[in-house]
Amino acid sequence: MAAVAYAAGALAVITDAGQPPARRAALTGLAAFMAVGTVLNGVSRSPGERLLWAPYCAATAVLAWRARPEAQGTRATSVITGGR
Repeated sequence: MAAVAYAAGALAVITDAGQPPARRAALTGLAAFMAVGTVLNGVSRSPGERLLWAPYCAATAVLAWRARPEAQGTRATSVITGGR
């Protein structure tokens, strides 16, 4: 069951559906959930959870955080040019 939720979370990261405020809230929640999943899978006794699911959760957490749209009223800065 968790694998289905993880796949749905990954799909939410790679699609661009929804209004920006709702999308930002959903991706922030997903990033937090996956960060907790990273810790819990990392301390599991199961080698499969430590070797497969912990890195998957960590990557999804980072990507969800980075995929969030900018907050209303803020300016986007370029990672490449440093905002110039």
